[in-house]
Amino acid sequence: MSTPQPQALPSEPKVWLSLTQAQLDWAYDQANHAPNRVDVLKRIAQKSALSRAKVPQALRLSYGQSPIESLDWYLSEEANAPIVFLCMGALGNRAQPKTMPCKCTGSMPWVAMW
Repeated sequence: MSTPQPQALPSEPKVWLSLTQAQLDWAYDQANHAPNRVDVLKRIAQKSALSRAKVPQALRLSYGQSPIESLDWYLSEEANAPIVFLCMGALGNRAQPKTMPCKCTGSMPWVAMW
């Protein structure tokens, strides 16, 4: 069950368009819109594990000092295969590589997010 959007008091300042800070925070909090998010995230993790079991281990490459400043590089089994780059920067520190399935194999590369 989703949480109802907070009502603005006339004295509250509007921070973006006609929304107060509390209303804007509510709108961006996915917990208010996806009550089944825990089940969805479990399903994503399960499908990711199945997908990752089919591909070779990724090379973990760092481009900075902290653990979050790294990427997983999956080598193609084919020569001259195209490169697919998937950047999940919008998820910030919450994203874990094991829950973000990505696969590129065969002559037809594809990227899948479930």
